[in-house]
Amino acid sequence: MISSSRLVKVADRSMVRWIDAMVPSCAALSRDDVIWAFSFVVGAVYSWQLIDHRYDTMLNVVAERSAHEVTSDIVAFCCKGIEAICERRAAQRATDEPPLRIAVSA
Repeated sequence: MISSSRLVKVADRSMVRWIDAMVPSCAALSRDDVIWAFSFVVGAVYSWQLIDHRYDTMLNVVAERSAHEVTSDIVAFCCKGIEAICERRAAQRATDEPPLRIAVSA
């Protein structure tokens, strides 16, 4: 049996490869932004809607959408979200506008 700490190490190595693969496509983003974007994508991919149609009753869904349909929407949503962040960072650099920093207190 593989320990949970070993699984985390394997997952971390895998995530780094995915993040590294995103970097060339997101030239306007810092590595921190790419990591955040990756996290956003992973969160969307593991949507409860895709897994168990959790939101169907709230959405008044009459016919079930296929996993392919939901996945297509998730991919479009994630791509446009990342593109928007790329555009925002490029505009910030063009105007010397500092990125928004949110202080988090313990």
